[in-house]
Amino acid sequence: MKTRFLLIAIFLVGMGVASYAQKENCHRYEAFKAKKVAVITENLDLSVEEAQKFWPVYNEKEEKQEKIINRKKEIMEKLKDGEEGMATAELEKLSDELIETYIKEADLKKEYHEKFKKVLPVEKVLELYHTEHTFKRDLLRELRGHRGPGPHKGPPNSHGE
Repeated sequence: MKTRFLLIAIFLVGMGVASYAQKENCHRYEAFKAKKVAVITENLDLSVEEAQKFWPVYNEKEEKQEKIINRKKEIMEKLKDGEEGMATAELEKLSDELIETYIKEADLKKEYHEKFKKVLPVEKVLELYHTEHTFKRDLLRELRGHRGPGPHKGPPNSHGE
């Protein structure tokens, strides 16, 4: 009886910890998205009319891109978890699926490039790409900073990089 109670208590505590971690990750993700929106809004200097046309298109692209990225992660996890025990045919299937996600990602960028040009001047479209690139780079640097020194913090290598 005590063992059963203990198992139930451990299960409930585990569920609480998992729920907290999930909420914390959700909160961080929402904060990341809000910061990204603020940076894009500031850098693109959108008029009210431009913003009304741009944000629905951008959000639609982000949603589709997230699905592609999630599929890519799933494939990579499958490969990481079971690559040694997988048959060649299964490895080939997963590698083909992985390449398909890269193609879908490129097609999505091309599709939304055309859509962005319909709602923004080309100068602002290019500023969007620059802003997204800079935002990702700065975010990666920030994340690396929390984990300790990474390759970017050391002295230049022998090639002058």
